[in-house]
Amino acid sequence: MKTTNKILFLASISTILFACGGNKQVNNQEKVEEGVNINNNPLGVLKKVTEAGNKYQEIQEQITKNEPVNPIHFKDLISLLPKSPSGWEAEEAQGETNTFGEYSISQASRSYKQEDRTIEIRITDWAYNTGLYAPFLISADFSQESSQGYNKGIKIGDVPGREEYTFNSKKGTLSLLAEQRFFIEIEGNNIESQELQEWWGLIDKKEISQISN
Repeated sequence: MKTTNKILFLASISTILFACGGNKQVNNQEKVEEGVNINNNPLGVLKKVTEAGNKYQEIQEQITKNEPVNPIHFKDLISLLPKSPSGWEAEEAQGETNTFGEYSISQASRSYKQEDRTIEIRITDWAYNTGLYAPFLISADFSQESSQGYNKGIKIGDVPGREEYTFNSKKGTLSLLAEQRFFIEIEGNNIESQELQEWWGLIDKKEISQISN
């Protein structure tokens, strides 16, 4: 990484605060790792900021080993979307493939509704387009929380991501990068915060792994 870019990167990271330290379980199987609390461990925060610059370069070197591929057909992504759980109604799934110059991505989505509560799940095949990866993976190390809500980096099992939630509006988004390829977004309205990770539990991770290999 060029020195100037690295300085700018570290400066931007240093504005992010950590919150919600500790680990917990999802579905009694997958451990969730969250950031450290800046009030309890300010030295740990500074260490993380320093490590972020080195990690950025390591991630770039790692993901460049994965050559871009043609994305899988969006119909295959639709098959990864979970069925409607009890008490919820699922709309017809949508899918498409888009090309931007030499890069292509496929995406599939489905909305679920229960009275005034909604969930939308989107799965995008990034097809190992390396420019998309590093910023997201680095952001998974940093968190911020206030009386209004939170925006935290998390890791569920070995899957990195971010979770955002606003308390008053009960809106939230869980974004995860599975198999260094599939970007999964779970967006909810009028839901409780824990429901985001519960919906992640409905997605078949084994099938995602099989498709990526």
